[in-house]
Amino acid sequence: MALIRISEFATMNAGEIPDGSLIPIIVEIEGIKRNKLVTVDEARILIGSIQEAKDYADSLVVGLLDDRGNWSPGSGNWPDEGGSGVDGVIMKGDVYYITADGTLTGSVQVKNGDSIRALVDSPGQDPEGWALMEKDPTLPISTNVAADGTSNTKVPSVKAVKDYVDANASAPAYLKYVALISQDGSSAPTAVVLENTLGFTPTFSRTSAGHYNINTASLGSGLNTKRWVSMQHPNADRNFTLDNTYKQYILLSMSGGPFGGDSSLVSNSIEIRVYP
Repeated sequence: MALIRISEFATMNAGEIPDGSLIPIIVEIEGIKRNKLVTVDEARILIGSIQEAKDYADSLVVGLLDDRGNWSPGSGNWPDEGGSGVDGVIMKGDVYYITADGTLTGSVQVKNGDSIRALVDSPGQDPEGWALMEKDPTLPISTNVAADGTSNTKVPSVKAVKDYVDANASAPAYLKYVALISQDGSSAPTAVVLENTLGFTPTFSRTSAGHYNINTASLGSGLNTKRWVSMQHPNADRNFTLDNTYKQYILLSMSGGPFGGDSSLVSNSIEIRVYP
C-alpha cells in the first residue's frame, strides 16, 4: 500500500492557495519516494481521505485495553500520567501494573502484581473511575467449617478442616492386633506385626509343649472381657484351640505332629479384636 505524505508546502490553509495551483506531495511506496505535483482540488481530496481514515482507525481503538506500564502506589495516588491520550492524558481502557503493596486514594488496597484499569477518560483520583484487577484475589478465611457450611465465598483454613474432620470422623468399631506368628522347638512364639491399634503389643510365652499364652494384661480387666480372637488353621494334621476366658491372657493350644504340638506354627495369621 502506498504511503502518501503532503509536503510542507501544503500545510498552509487551503483557502490561501490559489485555485489552479500545483502542490508538491511525496508518494512513498515500500520505502521508495517519488515527488508529484497535484492540483488544489486533488490535494483536498487526498487530505480529506487520509483524515477520514485516521478518524475511523482512532474510533476502533477507543476504550480498548492499552498497557501503559508499571505504577508504584508509593505516592498514594492513582496514575496521573503516561496515558494513551494527547500529552499523556489517561483514557478509558488504559491499564497500569502495580509494582508494590500500598494504598491508593479512597483507601483502596493494592498488592504487587495487581493491575488497575481506567473506566473513563481522565478518571483522576476518583476511585469510581478505576477498576482493580487483583493478581491473587483473597477470599475470606473460615475458621469454623460447620458454622460456615453454607458459604460459597469463604475458604477454610487448614486447622478448621482438621478440627472438623477430627470432630466428625467415626471412631473405629474396635481396636485390633493382626500378626503372623511362628513357633519352633521349645521357644515362645514370635510375631510379625501387621497392624496394631491396641495401644500396646501383646507378648507370647510357652508354658509347655503345644501350649502358649498370648498376654493381654495391659488391656485392663474391663477391656479383657471384650476380646475376640481368630487364627488361621495350621497344617491339616494339626489342631488348635483358643481359650479366651482368661482375663490376663489368651491360651493357644496346639496338638498333633511329632513334637506334641510344638513347631506347628509357621507364619499363621492371628487377629485379636477389642470392642469398647
